[in-house]
Amino acid sequence: MIDVDSDPISGSVSNGCRVAQPFTGWIELAAAIEAARTSSHLSGGRQAAGKTLGSLPGANGEPA
Repeated sequence: MIDVDSDPISGSVSNGCRVAQPFTGWIELAAAIEAARTSSHLSGGRQAAGKTLGSLPGANGEPA
């Protein structure tokens, strides 16, 4: 949910499986989305195959 009248952007993100994570600002929004996305891929205590955004080439400012 996004608070439409807020400056900076704020609200909360949930994947439906856990408590919503509040955010304030674009960086916290991106982190909250990544946390919700990652937690939805957890299965039986292990992470499903796939890469997080931070593990992709160039994601951390490194050359691709």
